[in-house]
Amino acid sequence: DGSHLGPEQLIVALTSSFLCNEVGGKWLQTYIHLHHPTGVAKHEFLKTDGLLSILQTSDDFLKLRQQLPTLPPLFRNRIAALSDTDRTQLLKVEEGLEQLRLKHKWKVGQPAPATAQLLQLPAPCAEGSADAAARLTSARDILQFTFEQTRIFTGREWHNGLCVDFAGQAGLDRGGLTKAWVNEIAIALWGNGDFFDRNDTGSFFKPDHVETLTLDGISWPASELYTWTGRFVAYALYQNCLMDCRLCPWVFRALLHAADSRNDVPTWADTPRGEDAMLSDLASLDHIHASSLWRVRHEMKEDELGWLDFTCAGAELERGGADLKVTADNKLSYVRLSCHHLLWQRCQSGLQAFIAGFFEVVPARLLHGCSGDGLVQLLMGAVEVSDDEINELERCVIPGGLVPSKLRDNRAVLQAASWVFRTARESDSEFRTRLLEFWLGVGRVPLGGLGCVQPRPKLQIMVQTSDSPGSVVRIGAWPKERLPEGHTCSNELWLSLPESYEQCAEQLRLAVGNFEAGFSMR
Repeated sequence: DGSHLGPEQLIVALTSSFLCNEVGGKWLQTYIHLHHPTGVAKHEFLKTDGLLSILQTSDDFLKLRQQLPTLPPLFRNRIAALSDTDRTQLLKVEEGLEQLRLKHKWKVGQPAPATAQLLQLPAPCAEGSADAAARLTSARDILQFTFEQTRIFTGREWHNGLCVDFAGQAGLDRGGLTKAWVNEIAIALWGNGDFFDRNDTGSFFKPDHVETLTLDGISWPASELYTWTGRFVAYALYQNCLMDCRLCPWVFRALLHAADSRNDVPTWADTPRGEDAMLSDLASLDHIHASSLWRVRHEMKEDELGWLDFTCAGAELERGGADLKVTADNKLSYVRLSCHHLLWQRCQSGLQAFIAGFFEVVPARLLHGCSGDGLVQLLMGAVEVSDDEINELERCVIPGGLVPSKLRDNRAVLQAASWVFRTARESDSEFRTRLLEFWLGVGRVPLGGLGCVQPRPKLQIMVQTSDSPGSVVRIGAWPKERLPEGHTCSNELWLSLPESYEQCAEQLRLAVGNFEAGFSMR
């Protein structure tokens, strides 16, 4: 097809365009395999702001053309951007999860169904994340209570779900308490390195030789805690709860591999494209190690290779590996064995336990065709709350989400609402994140944007009509001194009618900066 450049055609065209040497050509080959595995339309390649033009002006490719001794890094610590195909598949995942929830009588913004298990827990740490050590201690208490009550739950019991009840917090769980609970468990699991090893890419399971993990002074089989973690992460996805899931992307790539192939053990084709896919997977666990192994495969000279032997992370890659030197003839074998050891063999027990637990709650069939990086973004959403996202939330709320609905066109109500969003726009990223947590129960933006949040966010200005036509007055229980309240079950923000923008901003910042985790400040 003359209108499309396949990946191999792209590699040839770019290698010629950049006058690359042999190593530079291998760099370009890997780049195309990673970023354009199916090629690109010819007009997208050649147009003024097309791929060729972008590459010719990027810093990485300028370095490549100059044939500097050190090549630009191919693997970086970041999640890949989603394609249109990825987004379509994720929409199908969300639709499948919605059908599963409805089957078990879960409805957005409604109380938990009668079949849900009551989960009684200690209160979360006051003042959110102000004291990291206190927050972690509190979260660990919540994890311990949760684990002991749910560790033997079957998949069906997880589908029936949990009705969260924090000590000292009155009211029904209509979703807001569940969101707060998910956030606390995430902190407990990944707040330090007690249960998972950590690097720049994220958290990963302890090596298989670590057979027990300690929770509240009690030793548990590591595989049992990792199986439970798989169920918990799947349950958060099932309940449509965003969270700070710090597991590295490789966990979800392995999960999707198992869903698509029904084979836990990952495999990669013995081809240049297969090798690059393998290193890409390793980069989702440890991008620095992936870059080093690429250099072994394509860049290192014989004298440099001689410093390496067939060991990795303290283990022999094959019998007698400590005495076997890496050479130009066996370096491909060394790279493949190192990748397989790091991605699978070293932490096989933990990864398998997590996958098994996850699929007990979310069936593998719902994830067919999805990408691991896409699943990460579906779970985590976006951390940064941009001006565009604040604007999207404003459009969602004004005027359709204003309460009382009969006063949504009132000038004073509209002005108060606009002050809320002006405060957000004029505040830093920390405040914006806390505002979302205060209002919606989670300080993250879902993959589809704030406009897709359910229940639809509402802003209630606490006023009523007055005797004067077109005027409103404050409700008696909501004097101007009363601080705003967030009601995360229904995604509502309640606000006393402010007298000025300055008063609105001051009170909103005070309330948002000091509320308890998951609850409004009163």
